Amino acid sequence: MKSIINWYKQDKYILLLSLFLGTFITLIFGFYSKAYSNNIQQNISSELVRLHIIANSDSNIDQNLKLKVRNKVLEEYAPILENLKDINETKKFLNDNLYNIEETAKSVIISEGFNYDVSATIEKVNFPTVQYGNIKLPAGEYTALEIKIGQAEGLNWWCIMFPPLCFVNITKGEISEDMKEKLKDSLSSEEFELISNEDNEIINVKFKIVEWWQELQQKNKIIYDKAK
Repeated sequence: MKSIINWYKQDKYILLLSLFLGTFITLIFGFYSKAYSNNIQQNISSELVRLHIIANSDSNIDQNLKLKVRNKVLEEYAPILENLKDINETKKFLNDNLYNIEETAKSVIISEGFNYDVSATIEKVNFPTVQYGNIKLPAGEYTALEIKIGQAEGLNWWCIMFPPLCFVNITKGEISEDMKEKLKDSLSSEEFELISNEDNEIINVKFKIVEWWQELQQKNKIIYDKAK
C-alpha cells in the first residue's frame, strides 16, 4: 500500500509539472504569435493605401451607382496616382484633393438623377481578410480613401490604391506581374510571400496565424465598442 501511495505522489508531481509546462509553452506561443501577427499586419498596412467605396444600400440601383462612382474616380485620378513615387506622396495628394474627389463623385450621382450626399475622407478602416486576384490581405486596420454614398449602408467595393493596383483589370480583380513587382518593392520578402497566396504550407500557416489574431482582435473591438 505504501508503495502505491508513493507512486501516486510521484506521478501526481509529474502530472502537475507536465500541466505547468504545457500551459507555459501555450502562453509563450500565444504571446509570440500575437506579436508576430500585429507586427506583420502593421508593416503591411503601413505601405498600403486602400480605396473604399460604400454604397447607399444593397439595391441593384445603388450598387450600380457605386460602381459608376468607382469608375469615374479611378478614371479621373489614375494618371496622377500612377506616377506618384511613394506612399507619403500618395497620402498628401489624396488629403489635398478630398474636396475634388467628393465633387467628382457628386457629379456622377447628380448625372444619374440622385441627390445623395457624398463624403470623401482619409480614415483608418478595419477590413476583414479579403482576396484581390492573386493577392490576399489579412484582416486589420488600413489607411483608406473612404467614399461614402448617401446612408452608406450597402455593400462596399475596395482595391489597393497605393501601390496603384486599382488601375489594372479593376472589374476582374486581377493583378499583373508588373503590378505585383511594384507591390513586392513596397514590402519585405516575407510580407510579400504571406499575401501572394502561393501554395506553400509554411507560408499558409503563418498567414493563418496573422489572420486569426487580427480577426479575433476585430471581434473583441466590436464587443468593446458595443459595451461602451
